[in-house]
Amino acid sequence: MTDRLFLRLFRAEDGPAFYENVMRDIEAAEIFGIDAGSPAAAQAYTEARETYSGRPGFYDYAVVRTADNVLLGEVNAAYIPPDTADIGYVIGRKHRGNGYASEALDLLLRRLFEEGITTVYGACRPDNHASETVMRACGMTEAVSVPDNVKKRETETGLKWFVKQIG
Repeated sequence: MTDRLFLRLFRAEDGPAFYENVMRDIEAAEIFGIDAGSPAAAQAYTEARETYSGRPGFYDYAVVRTADNVLLGEVNAAYIPPDTADIGYVIGRKHRGNGYASEALDLLLRRLFEEGITTVYGACRPDNHASETVMRACGMTEAVSVPDNVKKRETETGLKWFVKQIG
């Protein structure tokens, strides 16, 4: 938790807010692979997250603004045994430009490192300078190489990879 944000598990009732604040943005919908025009798809997405929460190695959180409890986006990590994760994040378009993505990603990274994960990777399209800025702000550096078991988690090719290690 920071003064401005906190991360929490998704709840089924987050569907409408997730649709309104994140999924109505076609770019975000493409990232998540759901229909941007469908509140029902956003509802199903948040319900699925609630179902999976609490499982070991499950890191998928709603990003919520502390002042008014507005759901701004999502941060997540895919656990890759024994000590690696691949992160993802999205902040709804109308909330971008306020440093929320960097702040939320930093919270996620701290949580991952506290749980014993020592290497975290993230990727973005080469022309996504905002995402690159977010990862760099959180101490991630451009990766010289990326293990195959990490790369295979992304369906897109030609991505620019970043890494952060502790320990």
